[in-house]
Amino acid sequence: MRGINELLLEHAFFKGMPQELSRIIAGCGRQTRFEQGAYLFRQDEPADTFYLLRRGQVGLEWHNHTGTLLFQTEHPGDVINTSWIVPPYLCASDARALDTSIAVALDAKCL
Repeated sequence: MRGINELLLEHAFFKGMPQELSRIIAGCGRQTRFEQGAYLFRQDEPADTFYLLRRGQVGLEWHNHTGTLLFQTEHPGDVINTSWIVPPYLCASDARALDTSIAVALDAKCL
C-alpha cells in the first residue's frame, strides 16, 4: 500500500513539488472511501477538506425548489472542493459519490 506522500507526488496537482514539501503536506492527508450515494460534503458547510479523486466518479450538485441539478462529474485525477481557499470558505455545492470512490482527503486547516 502506497503512502499519502507517494500518492501526492503521483497526482498532477502536485507535479514538480519538492519531495520535502510533499512530505509536510502528506501529514495533513488521509485516504478516504465513499460508497455510492454518500456525500463528500454539502453546500454551505465549512470547506475544511479538499479531495484528490483517485477512483470512481463524484457528482457536483445544486438544489433548488424544483429538485437537484447534477452540473458536473469529477473523475480520477480531479481536485474537488477548492472552496477552502476562497472566502467565505463554504462549500459551493454538494458532492456525491456516483459509484464507490476513493480519494486522498487533505485537511485545509492543517495546510
